[in-house]
Amino acid sequence: MLTAFAHHHRLPEALHLFHQIPIKDLVSWNCIINGCFHCGDFVTARKLFDEMPHRNVVSWTTMVDGFLRLGRVDDAERLFFEMPCKDVAAWNAMIHGYCGNGRVDDALRLFREMPSRDVISWTSMISGLDQNRRSDDALFLFGEMVSYGVSPSVTSLVCGLAAAAKVSVLHVGIQIHCCVFKMGYCCFDEFVSSSLVTFYASCKQMENAHKVFHEIIQKNVVVWTALITGYGLNGKHREALEVFGEMVRMNVFPNESSFTSALNSCCGLEDLERGKGIHAVVIKIGLHTGVYVGSSLVVMYSKCGYVGDAMSAFKRICDKTERAAKKILEIEPGCSAAYILLSNLYASSSRWDEVARLRTAMKHNGVVKQPGSSWVTLKGLRHEFLSADRSHPLTDQIYQKLDWSIIIMERTEEGIGSEHKWQYLFPPQCRSLITKEGNETSNATLVAICEVCN
Repeated sequence: MLTAFAHHHRLPEALHLFHQIPIKDLVSWNCIINGCFHCGDFVTARKLFDEMPHRNVVSWTTMVDGFLRLGRVDDAERLFFEMPCKDVAAWNAMIHGYCGNGRVDDALRLFREMPSRDVISWTSMISGLDQNRRSDDALFLFGEMVSYGVSPSVTSLVCGLAAAAKVSVLHVGIQIHCCVFKMGYCCFDEFVSSSLVTFYASCKQMENAHKVFHEIIQKNVVVWTALITGYGLNGKHREALEVFGEMVRMNVFPNESSFTSALNSCCGLEDLERGKGIHAVVIKIGLHTGVYVGSSLVVMYSKCGYVGDAMSAFKRICDKTERAAKKILEIEPGCSAAYILLSNLYASSSRWDEVARLRTAMKHNGVVKQPGSSWVTLKGLRHEFLSADRSHPLTDQIYQKLDWSIIIMERTEEGIGSEHKWQYLFPPQCRSLITKEGNETSNATLVAICEVCN
């Protein structure tokens, strides 16, 4: 009953029931403390913890985990180091909390200090590195885990494939695929299979993605959506919509991500009629006010020239988005994504006072927006760049090349079609290696073609 009350955010009733218990055991104390954290009341949780006649490792871990879930990392850290006896679960909770609050180096230091690790420890650290833009380190740690003889769990494999997909490291992902095959997850686990589809699609290997898809015995909506999204990301919008239609014919009901990917492909093809058909369906099931579906509708109608419909779709999602983002900030005050979402929403409506207020709140709360980046791969090494980044050892040469490219682009502004302009950005010894298709090649391929240019 304590758990049920707290789960439904009825904390006063839970506390009243707790105080009616004549003899309170450790389970009761731990349960009510966890309930307080679930309802966001860390003050009462701390007060009850201090009143406990006896504590076990679960009591301490509940407090540490609760503070971390509410973004109070310093309080959690203080309690963690005060713990008289730490089990693996306590270490794992602290590592997961550090990563969830952006303190990856602290998490990695703690991970290295652990007296013993289980597969959850490894997976938490791999996932934390990947989610904090350190996918290369995540893949290195995955390899280290396997070399130590730790058998990966389903979650470990999914995290490894996600990291490989983000940095498009094909050979590492193939090695993880071999591990998946040996462990027998390939055709039976939908989450691993969908991760494989996403990985191959991210590496522009749609044939392999399609092959994995057809090997899956039971295909759920996640697997279908992974293939639809993969085709869309690779510019194969007709194939994406064909798969979407096949999914519907197989009586697999699309989810919000499925509709979003299908609408994005309609946008790519400027297929307004099919987009309107999908729009009609999402209205019937109430998904048209969702952020992702709504945004896709706005982009699709805008690209097809129907600005009025785009504005109508935009207005429908604004109110719901604002309420959702504010609710997220109540639950997770350190969530940068919610701040950015609200800021963009206010900016699009010219509510500049609200934008300024949000930025001040972000600065006051120490919330930092994750920066965007781009990267190229040269001789097997990945080089990542942030905006105005000057940390690369070849920074001066890179900026000289960029300045030269801008000058050439400006000089060729007149008289040369945009489809031919790229040819003048490369020296003669390189141009012969680049065909028209080369203009669509990824940065990674261009780097391999010519070291002079890159």
